[in-house]
Amino acid sequence: MSRKEEKDIAILRAAEKEFLCKGLEAASMENISKEAGVSKRTLYKYYPTKSQLFNGLLDLIFMQYKETIDYPYDSSKSLEELFTKIVDIKVTVCLDPYTIKLSKLIFSENLKDTEDNTELLEKIESLKEYLYDWFAKAITDGKINANYGPKEVAKFFISLVDGLVLWPLMLGLKKEHTEIEIKAYKKIIVDSFLKTFSNE
Repeated sequence: MSRKEEKDIAILRAAEKEFLCKGLEAASMENISKEAGVSKRTLYKYYPTKSQLFNGLLDLIFMQYKETIDYPYDSSKSLEELFTKIVDIKVTVCLDPYTIKLSKLIFSENLKDTEDNTELLEKIESLKEYLYDWFAKAITDGKINANYGPKEVAKFFISLVDGLVLWPLMLGLKKEHTEIEIKAYKKIIVDSFLKTFSNE
């Protein structure tokens, strides 16, 4: 990694800490430069605005997310077995405190009526591509009703998980889910999905 790349990563990690703690609007570029160990001039050379810095941070986070999340597909297994694994992975991600903090930050920024909203929405949409691919395979394989497209199926799935698991935590409606609740949510998600889409 070059010196320039090292500085960039240091800036983005410092921004991550500041943004998650204070939110974008209250975040201080001076605090970020100190935390990153670079001058304010260097910081502004890399990222002239907080908005650009935020977008750069999302690019890094989303890239790492795509590299670490793997939803394997095995056509020899039943849809219930395959989909239960998908639910386990997605629920685990949603319960992660980092995911909750980041979701709060993204949600608050998305509410603002700015030109950056389009770019932000495109970044969020790009995170769903691995799910679109997974459901496309299941449709092609005949496991899922071909009357539905992979995007519609994925959005149904995401809305179930986010609605039951992520949103209550993100909006402060619950501090945490109990193990019994999590088990129940997973069963609801799996049963609802299979009843709606399964060909098996």
